[in-house]
Amino acid sequence: MKFCIIDVNNLVHRCKHVIKDYSDPDECAALVITIVFGSLKKTFQKFDSKHCVACFDSASWRKEFYPLYKANRIEDEATMTDEKKEEKQIIKDVLKAIRDYLDNYTNVTVLEGYAIEADDFIARWVQLHDDKNYQHIIVSPDSDFKQLVSENVKLFNPLVNILYTVEGVFHQDGKRITSKDEVVKLYGENWKVKKNKISKKDWELFFKIARGDTSDNIPSIKPGEYEKKLRLVYEDGGGELWNNFINQIYYNKKIEKNIKVRELYDRNKKLIDLKDQPEHIKEKMDKLIEMALLKERKKMVSFYFARFC
Repeated sequence: MKFCIIDVNNLVHRCKHVIKDYSDPDECAALVITIVFGSLKKTFQKFDSKHCVACFDSASWRKEFYPLYKANRIEDEATMTDEKKEEKQIIKDVLKAIRDYLDNYTNVTVLEGYAIEADDFIARWVQLHDDKNYQHIIVSPDSDFKQLVSENVKLFNPLVNILYTVEGVFHQDGKRITSKDEVVKLYGENWKVKKNKISKKDWELFFKIARGDTSDNIPSIKPGEYEKKLRLVYEDGGGELWNNFINQIYYNKKIEKNIKVRELYDRNKKLIDLKDQPEHIKEKMDKLIEMALLKERKKMVSFYFARFC
């Protein structure tokens, strides 16, 4: 069984930013929806998927755990430009239109729940279907999902045609294949080799936890630490170097306070590790996934798609 799992919010946001020239909001919304559905169709067929799972964002439990989470994205409505207000409204309208359509008129499994992000649902779906009989293609431009890549989980960015697997990173750039290109055959197509082997996902996760995520307003656990030093700490794996690093305390001049690295590490891990959600959130996701899978099978799907278009 091959599942195509879509990070809809991220995909819609990225598609909207691709579109610069349009005459009115309705035209822009139509263009975004066209690109999104085009990407989904291409991906579904490219990987010979059998079922599609669409995941949507809601308010996040991370905000309660860490109030400054994504605080850098909050904009003052009073000072926001008309262009920015229009853009936000277009994205909001498109997400609602796609969500309602997929849930009510297709056989796609739609996952959405209060205080749960699309990232959480995607990670939980993979966890609940972690079996050699299941294959998962995560469809998202977000590199955070590299931590989920495994033998039966691959990450595909449909906007730039890059595929992340445990065997390596591959891409299709639309350019002619030359003798200099290393090429492999995947899913019946030629892919150029970008990297022969992907970095260990545990290292990718540790590095992101240590460095933080500026886009989500998650600070580094030790500002200015070189990647080389962090890799040595990671490879030490619980030895003296690891313990010296994780248990150190340093003075932060900016906030005039002593900082314990371990406390920041634990906080960042909770925010960034997609398999480290609180138990009550996991239980809520499990119930929502179970309910979504009981969805009555829809008929006349092509008719409703034509009407939606």
